Amino acid sequence: MQGRRVHLACAALTALGLGFAAHAETRSGLSADGRTLTLFPGERVVVRLGAGALTVVSVAPADPAQALPPKPGPKSKDAPLPDGAEPDTLALTLGGDGAQAGLKLDSGLSQALDYRAVLRVEGGERPGSVCTVLPLLASYEVWPYAVASVTLSGFATRATNEVVCDPPK
Repeated sequence: MQGRRVHLACAALTALGLGFAAHAETRSGLSADGRTLTLFPGERVVVRLGAGALTVVSVAPADPAQALPPKPGPKSKDAPLPDGAEPDTLALTLGGDGAQAGLKLDSGLSQALDYRAVLRVEGGERPGSVCTVLPLLASYEVWPYAVASVTLSGFATRATNEVVCDPPK
């Protein structure tokens, strides 16, 4: 009977979107050449951009709801922006609510950043639309469907803060 209670408690946490706290194992990571990053829902990855490659600073479970844009309205005066990004790093959180996927990018970078995204969805892969990430700000990408994972590549800083939104290619 006790095993059934634990199973029901885990199911309840998962249904509430709190299942991320139940496991600490992560699956997100870099490709062998360090040029692409694959993220899985419910995980936050902090990377440092180097000459042609990324370096992982940390990978940790995260609340999937944190990847979606905040609700309109006043923020707490104590809320940091960007959320925990260290200087010269980019923190990425992938999540969503089952009907949509969200990617939050907290930039501690001193320059704007462009990148590409490929979304793994039921039935295959599809390119994702993305916009330039501005320095020292939080940026959000939201796609109108659930994803199994997102692979990011083509990381390139730019000297201007012109925001370019690329449609899927």
